Amino acid sequence: MEGFRNWVSELPDTLGVYVTTGTEDFIVHVAVPDKASLYAFVIDTLTEHPEVADVRTSIVYEHIRNHQIAPATP
Repeated sequence: MEGFRNWVSELPDTLGVYVTTGTEDFIVHVAVPDKASLYAFVIDTLTEHPEVADVRTSIVYEHIRNHQIAPATP
């Protein structure tokens, strides 16, 4: 898992990698210019990696942020 996390986090389309509990081990947040690029990222890049057994994709249409919550301070 660490090898996959390090590999996918270095890909140029990757904005962030989230290690999760539950059904998925990771959420990979990517930014691509179009559907064809997303397809290529998922099919040609992710599924070719030997550690990837399954992929599920979701497209974010809108991102709404709550700017009223201040970051936690240590």
